[in-house]
Amino acid sequence: MTGLLVGLALGLSGAIFQSMSRNPLGSPDLIGFTTGSATGALLQILVFGGGAVAVTASSAGGAVLTALAVYLVAYRRGGGVAGIRLVLIGVAAAAMLQALNSYLITRAELVEAYEAAFWLTGSLNGRDWDQAVPLAIALAVLVPAALLLSRSLGMGELGDDAAQALGVRVQRTRLLLVVAGVGLVAAATAAAGPVPVRRAGRAAARQAADPPRRGAAVPGGADRCGSAGYQ
Repeated sequence: MTGLLVGLALGLSGAIFQSMSRNPLGSPDLIGFTTGSATGALLQILVFGGGAVAVTASSAGGAVLTALAVYLVAYRRGGGVAGIRLVLIGVAAAAMLQALNSYLITRAELVEAYEAAFWLTGSLNGRDWDQAVPLAIALAVLVPAALLLSRSLGMGELGDDAAQALGVRVQRTRLLLVVAGVGLVAAATAAAGPVPVRRAGRAAARQAADPPRRGAAVPGGADRCGSAGYQ
């Protein structure tokens, strides 16, 4: 169950960011949100020594704070947030956070470094209703919100000017989509870590691209369904 929910959350989040940025590089892992989530977890494991609940909360908080920072840096007064700027700043943020994550691991004690490296691989092993229920609650809120915004998102792909002419409040819609997408990433990563599945974009979803063999089949299939269903 946790695998299905994680795959659905990651697939839907990937579809949101790729469609919003109109760029296949706009998936949450490449623009830093997943990396920020990992940074939050590593700080809790290696610096503060928190338990499982604290690690989960820090992971979600890391994704949210990273998204907030990327959004604020990408924002321009009068022009709002452009998709290409969001991607470029997100890629830079991901690189910096990845460097920070590597530094934290290299400076840690062996046992703590092993625990951190294990968390970074992402895993569904041992996940039960303690992880599935909070994730299901998050999806119950965020999925309907994302679906309500899907029509405006589709119009936004025509360009900001065309979308505004059709009555879409572009920047308000973009902000709400970022909130929904980041919430999905944070909830999924907090539940299972950065599980390595492919975020199928619009073209990949239409072509029914196979998830990578190294990813779990269940979250990979749910990820594809989540992406394709949002189109």
